[in-house]
Amino acid sequence: MPLTDAQCRNAVCPPEKKQSKLYDAGGLFLEVSPAGSKRWFLKYRHETKEKKLALGRYPDVTLTAARKARDAAKIQKVDGTDPLQARQVEKLKATVGSGDTLEATANDWLERGKPNWSDTHYVRERRNITKDLIPYLGKRSIGSIKPIELLAVIQKVEARGALDMAHRVHITAHGVWCHAVATGRAERDITPDIKKALKPHIKENLPAIIDPVQLAGLLRAMEGYSGGPVVRAALKMAPILFQRPGNLRTMRWADLNLDAGTWTIPSEDMKRTKAENERGPFLWTGKLMLFFNLSGEPMKRIPRRIFTEEFKREAIKLVIDQGLTLAEASRKLDVDPKSVRTWIAQPSPRRTQAQLGRSQTHARSAKDS
Repeated sequence: MPLTDAQCRNAVCPPEKKQSKLYDAGGLFLEVSPAGSKRWFLKYRHETKEKKLALGRYPDVTLTAARKARDAAKIQKVDGTDPLQARQVEKLKATVGSGDTLEATANDWLERGKPNWSDTHYVRERRNITKDLIPYLGKRSIGSIKPIELLAVIQKVEARGALDMAHRVHITAHGVWCHAVATGRAERDITPDIKKALKPHIKENLPAIIDPVQLAGLLRAMEGYSGGPVVRAALKMAPILFQRPGNLRTMRWADLNLDAGTWTIPSEDMKRTKAENERGPFLWTGKLMLFFNLSGEPMKRIPRRIFTEEFKREAIKLVIDQGLTLAEASRKLDVDPKSVRTWIAQPSPRRTQAQLGRSQTHARSAKDS
């Protein structure tokens, strides 16, 4: 017989019992402890196992509210969902992030990945999210977004003519959705559904520069690059060695013979056919000009013979002609100041030292004025 509210209010547990139970209907019952605590529970079976789902304390949860909670749990059970497991999943969802919107999920994904990513990768992923995803879908629950909606957003990137960027945004979205699935914010990753609907990005070979004016502009741009010493060295060597950027980037000290002025590239590193690779490694026999220390060792440990006359003339030009101090010239050349002094002094020690002293005095007086 169903319970009444009066029975719930007046229910007590005899002192000799650990607890007493007052049953309503459909597996709902009120558990009463000797201390007077009253709690609602639902007893049910799932996959042949008997389980007990807590529904709250009485009178905070009234008899009517407990019956509604029972009915909701039974609907879940009819749909094939274990009510107890569904509650545990909801608790886990509450601990993994600050929200289930696309924006919240993406920000959580970025912060979790940042410690393991390079700064460049992090900036690129954040740009893809903030510029091309959040403005259109940021406030939506990520689990409710349909594949066609995500496709429409990425097609906006394609409409700008940025086909490569569209594919990058798709890859970023894939990472966000995988994180959403892992954290219980979405049931599945929808990005594979739209991959073949994106326009293919066809790579085109960049034509070689054959116009002397354009080549001069490229050389000036390479000479004016002010980044790190390794990249600057590569840019200076590129027009001298005439090798593919990939080979230049992966150059190894073991492949260099500074005494003979040769660079031997292994066959497996060359972009050649199998028959051409069987002929042996490629041997470049021009004069190697290494402008910077690429190994990370201090400059004083590098053999003096690798510093060319052109490099020495550059040091003289900075100190004598432009009036830079030894410290300023060494920073610009990325070398030790003692090396600059040595190179300048080699042609004519007395004359160069006098010029050097006048140049440094002039530079200091110009700064003081």
